[in-house]
Amino acid sequence: MDNSLSKMFNAYSHILLKDLKSLSRGDEDHYLFLTESTSLAEKILFWPKSMELKYKIVMFLDKSGQIQLQTLCFYCKEGQAEVKNLRTESIQIKKDLFPDFANQGNGRALRASCQTRVFFIFEIKKTNDEWKFQRGYAWSLLATILHKFNFTYVAFPANRGGGSGTLKNGEWDGAVRDILDNVADISVAVTTGVNRFEVITGTKPMAFEYLNFMLGEPKKIFLWGAIWRPLNPEVWFWVFVTTVSLSITLKTTLKFSHLSSGSHGHFHIFENVVIILLEQNVKLPPQIISELLCAMWLCAGLVLCTAYKSKLVGLMTFPAQQKQPQSYAELAQSDFSWGLEGASVGSSAHNFFLNSPSPLFKKIYQKMEFEPIANNCIMRAMTTNFACLTFNGQAEYIIYRNYTTGYGKPPLKLSPDSAAPAMPGIAMRKRSIYRTNFDRVVDSSMEMGIIKKWKWMDFAQERRKHFLWEKSNQIHAKLIDPGPPALVLKHLLGPYITLAVGYFLGGFTLGLEYFLLTRFR
Repeated sequence: MDNSLSKMFNAYSHILLKDLKSLSRGDEDHYLFLTESTSLAEKILFWPKSMELKYKIVMFLDKSGQIQLQTLCFYCKEGQAEVKNLRTESIQIKKDLFPDFANQGNGRALRASCQTRVFFIFEIKKTNDEWKFQRGYAWSLLATILHKFNFTYVAFPANRGGGSGTLKNGEWDGAVRDILDNVADISVAVTTGVNRFEVITGTKPMAFEYLNFMLGEPKKIFLWGAIWRPLNPEVWFWVFVTTVSLSITLKTTLKFSHLSSGSHGHFHIFENVVIILLEQNVKLPPQIISELLCAMWLCAGLVLCTAYKSKLVGLMTFPAQQKQPQSYAELAQSDFSWGLEGASVGSSAHNFFLNSPSPLFKKIYQKMEFEPIANNCIMRAMTTNFACLTFNGQAEYIIYRNYTTGYGKPPLKLSPDSAAPAMPGIAMRKRSIYRTNFDRVVDSSMEMGIIKKWKWMDFAQERRKHFLWEKSNQIHAKLIDPGPPALVLKHLLGPYITLAVGYFLGGFTLGLEYFLLTRFR
């Protein structure tokens, strides 16, 4: 009988769970088995392939010829499976005929394979030789699920610490490998993308993540030519033309006046016109037409000088800044280098770039560095022309926890462009018997915004802990904005270079004058 049963189930497994795999939904469909005895009924219920079916009953005739119904309660016997008899007279609805025993775990311990680098989602630590969840919105969600369905957990780091990745030989590693090898029942915060969905499944997403790149503050550019920037070249040209034409006009009017041979006849007209522009005191020639021209020039000079100085103050306060890439296309064409931050190495985002058919993302991957230590990646982004590629959630966590200042000005910013969408959830074997149950909790938590609230409450708590740690270790915050910085020499290159040019011209004129005097005396 055992041989015939084995043959029957082998045939059943091949036909139903292989050939009709796309049609069979082990965690949603309802199965009815017919057999002739109680012993066969129990063997059918405890058969490994049958254990993967959530809703199933076995119908058979007892010794008295009465129809009996049996099903399997997965965790009723202290977390172990137990056969349950169904009373036919009490069956009124489908729920009575196919009860959902996955609603009650009775303390069953689920083996949880956990990533070790996604601190923005959750964190585990080893305490007394046991791995325990410490914090994170994924842990808040999992704790709610475990409490609701009366499960416990046994946590351990995932294979190689990551979510998953495909090796060169096509094999999976990470948390996906643990599920495929039946080492883990669930894995926390694993994205079930298109490739992974072929081998595992998972709950609905608990978050929506994207891969952005972090950049430091754009570097300020100080050029000596800043003194010319307040006015457009066209304005400078007309100021020069006006100055020269006014000087010629004044000289012409003085030439035909009685002052032509006096002290005002030979004064440096051009010099006085320029001095007026610089808002310096000047002695005007006592002639109506000259006074009128100089008065008009004084008004024009006042406007020009005020406009120049006000614009110059703005340029000195807000100097030109380095142009930074805003998209992946600009990043690929820029002189920036880039690297993948530790939380994203071996993740779905890593696989996205690895397997992308896009020439742009292929180029990004070819030049991509790998920074397993998050702090190194961030410090390079802050201090050099380096883009740190990471999930937007990880970036928000790091910036909010470590790099917010007293003025609310973090020294890092996220790119507006994103790639590699990821939807982390609780991964498990395909058609796992508790998938739909867990889904209900995840779905309702997302709709009500509870997960988002858990996330920012966790970030705020981590930020407080970080500040307390700095205070207890007497670490002074390095990122508190001290206000406007003092001017340094590079801020004033323009005036100094102009002064140097003046010294050169003065020395050249003096040398030329000395040469002419000694030559023609």
